[in-house]
Amino acid sequence: MQIELEGVLITVTISRRNRNSYLRIGSNGHVRLSTPLVRESAIRTLLHQKMEWIHAKRAALEAHSPTLDPSMLLFEGLVQPLSAFPRLHAQILEAPVQTHPLLIERFYIAKAKMLLPQELYGLSQELGLTPSALRIRKLKRQWGNCNAKGCITLNTHLLKLRPELRRYVIAHELCHLRHMNHSRDFYDLLHGFIPEGVMLRKELRQTKL
Repeated sequence: MQIELEGVLITVTISRRNRNSYLRIGSNGHVRLSTPLVRESAIRTLLHQKMEWIHAKRAALEAHSPTLDPSMLLFEGLVQPLSAFPRLHAQILEAPVQTHPLLIERFYIAKAKMLLPQELYGLSQELGLTPSALRIRKLKRQWGNCNAKGCITLNTHLLKLRPELRRYVIAHELCHLRHMNHSRDFYDLLHGFIPEGVMLRKELRQTKL
């Protein structure tokens, strides 16, 4: 049986010998569920409960293997078909293969310049912390940083992360405006604002740039 949920095709094997249900995601991003559940409605309910985990794992897999499938794009934590981005898709169909990475990079830059300032200044108002300036650039080793002058730099590839992770990174840099370190006071401020911060921090560490 195959079930499609939120754009993800899942192969379901019903095994009455199993006591529990087991989800596996292959290196190609394919999702498989082995379950003793028989009714499709019960299986769908279980999968709905696991979709956040599935999306996060597939996104992490794509981050580790960015060339997993050239017809797919990692955007906001979801591995999506290029056809979901009509303008980029049209450009790639018309352009030589060797230029595709550049077109995709330009896509992330354009989206980052449109979305990240809105997100940063929205969180800035909530925290009551305002940077002296914002820079948006492709960074090789950091999702973002904040310098001693209060200037925050955000990585264009933050658009690959699901919104909750991206929000955590931005809040992290804003909190450095008050504490230019990773002290207990820093994390008290950050995780007081984002209570699920410990879990998000762990997930972020497992996600490669």
